[in-house]
Amino acid sequence: MATFPVFNGRITSGYGYRKLNGKLQFHGGIDIAQDSSKPIVIAAYSGIIVACGWSDSFGNRVWVKYNENVYVVYAHLAFINPELKEGAKVFEKDFIGIMGNTGHSFGKHLHFELRTRPDMTGKSINPIEITNLVKT
Repeated sequence: MATFPVFNGRITSGYGYRKLNGKLQFHGGIDIAQDSSKPIVIAAYSGIIVACGWSDSFGNRVWVKYNENVYVVYAHLAFINPELKEGAKVFEKDFIGIMGNTGHSFGKHLHFELRTRPDMTGKSINPIEITNLVKT
């Protein structure tokens, strides 16, 4: 079981194919929005931080190694908790950052994605099907 990464968040775009700018594209995670002026993002799982900082596509992002085969990415953050560093342990429900609109993004939201590797070469995994996310 895992914790939903945004308090009172709602899924605005699911996993799978979607139309974006008139083109059918694969969306490898879920997008979560929340109406607060500073929506807090928390860790869905405990794990080890493997990347933390800027990415051209994800903007401010944090990658967490959940287990040998699953890595979690929290993307498009406006703010990353400055206590988070590569190699550090993060526990379920720890503060990750503030939802934002950085990188390739079309509005304030959290892009929440699971992959089999800590980069885009890993196969994406539908977060809803395997995580049993529990709404916070």
